[in-house]
Amino acid sequence: MRRFPFLVAVSAMMLAACGPRPSDEEPPPRGGAADHPAIAAVAPEGVVEAGPYTLKVKPGYVYRCPGRDRTAAQVSWKVTDPGVGEKVEVLVYGRGESEAKLFTRGGLEGAADTGDWVFEGTRFALVKLDGTELASYVVGGLACGE
Repeated sequence: MRRFPFLVAVSAMMLAACGPRPSDEEPPPRGGAADHPAIAAVAPEGVVEAGPYTLKVKPGYVYRCPGRDRTAAQVSWKVTDPGVGEKVEVLVYGRGESEAKLFTRGGLEGAADTGDWVFEGTRFALVKLDGTELASYVVGGLACGE
């Protein structure tokens, strides 16, 4: 029975020696996406200002890389034209689609978050309740290295 604790201790040391050494590990990222392209960089905001109508999509771009080709975004708007009424809608068009879906309806200023379904070519349109388009933004695409 005295040999059992000795065998357990020797086995544990041998298994520990099989694992990675600290020098085998990758160093932590230093400077963000430029030094480590696998780290997702934040894409810039997309803004359309058409007179008294502002529509923002943040981020306004997605990357054209597998796994990074879609995103969740925040869509915000501001209307300073009193002739519009009290409410507006934001419609969304899928890439290449001509028929819109209602994304959200709200006051003259607001914001709403999308799910993880925004791709390059997705179009958001700020419209009056009668369907008159006030401003629109089409999500752009960025090369993988940008």
